[in-house]
Amino acid sequence: MSKFDVILENDLKSVAEEKVSADLALVKNGLSNYLGFNVNDLWTIPIVPKISNQDHANGIVAVADGRHLFDGIIFGGAVRDCLAKLEIHDVDIMALPASAKALADFLLNVQFENVALSTVDVANLYLTKHINEPWTFVKPNCIVQIIRPVLNMINSPRAILKKCVESVDLSCCGVAYEAGNLYETVAGAISQCKNKLFCKLKNNSFYNETRTAFRTAKLMDRGWKEFATQSFSNKSCLSCKHFVEDNCELHNVFNVTCDHYDEVNKKNSDDEFWASVL
Repeated sequence: MSKFDVILENDLKSVAEEKVSADLALVKNGLSNYLGFNVNDLWTIPIVPKISNQDHANGIVAVADGRHLFDGIIFGGAVRDCLAKLEIHDVDIMALPASAKALADFLLNVQFENVALSTVDVANLYLTKHINEPWTFVKPNCIVQIIRPVLNMINSPRAILKKCVESVDLSCCGVAYEAGNLYETVAGAISQCKNKLFCKLKNNSFYNETRTAFRTAKLMDRGWKEFATQSFSNKSCLSCKHFVEDNCELHNVFNVTCDHYDEVNKKNSDDEFWASVL
């Protein structure tokens, strides 16, 4: 079960374990090689909770157990590029405040440097007001962006974190990695990554016309192809079991076989997606 402690909702698509072992290894190894350390080490970073003076007086100490380990997830472009067997350009890690600070300290300890780095992509995402200004860490041939969601008093921090990871502007970026787990936050995203296909998700909160046009151009320069729609229902294409409204555009237009599995073959039920460890 995932250690990624997120409040559950029913709209994410997970991929059955036995179906993704090769993809999982591809992503894990790709991220580890790029970062220069075992990516799964991130989820061993202890997060020391705040303890009051009265707690100290009562002999209460912070314990780095499963509830106090790193609370974040790698999502989007880096995972996409691993699945597409392309060079990673940077790694985006969505993390809650205490985990973001612990991750920053961890990166500094493994020879990363904190720098001010602004790009068109990041600047326009920041304008969506769903994330705080990212922290950027670099070392030779490696860039890591720590992305901290904007929290509020209405939703739980983990629900907000989850929503941000789901809110990508391009369908092929609807992939995420948490130690030992590979997720689709957009149905069919893994197949799209493998075949270098994508569509725009104009209803998602991270969609921004200027930013998304910039990102689309970059993908197409790297050999990706755009398809028109991302409409899913419980009806699946008999040829490739890809969830679409009437037929599978990926199959019929691009003649590729999807790896997205239907409800009958899916191992985990919806209420197990992004399962939390309490």
